[in-house]
Amino acid sequence: MDGHLISDSPIRSPDLIIPGLYLCDLHTAQDPAVATSLGITHIISILDFHPTFPHEMHHIKKLHVRLSDSFREKIMLHFDHTTAFIREALEKDSENKVLVRQSPSRQRRATSVARLLNLCSGT
Repeated sequence: MDGHLISDSPIRSPDLIIPGLYLCDLHTAQDPAVATSLGITHIISILDFHPTFPHEMHHIKKLHVRLSDSFREKIMLHFDHTTAFIREALEKDSENKVLVRQSPSRQRRATSVARLLNLCSGT
């Protein structure tokens, strides 16, 4: 399957990492109301499948990092690329907002949050 649109799961509020940068689950990121309410302009998807989005979200700039939810995957190999995407978005316009969406793995979320916090501190 080359795309998934998940609609049967509860929508949760994305976690604010720093102003303009959010982290959320798969389902929340596909909700046009969430993207609109937060003013999301960019989405990074860290998933082992190609994501699809509702038509209402076609204007949002997207980056897909194909990565399975496994401890064997080297998420760190993708930090430079994803960090550049985030920095470009946030530095280009102070109104831009980035949503990072990924699988529900607690380990993967913890790694992402730690890296995003490092990004905030410039390391």
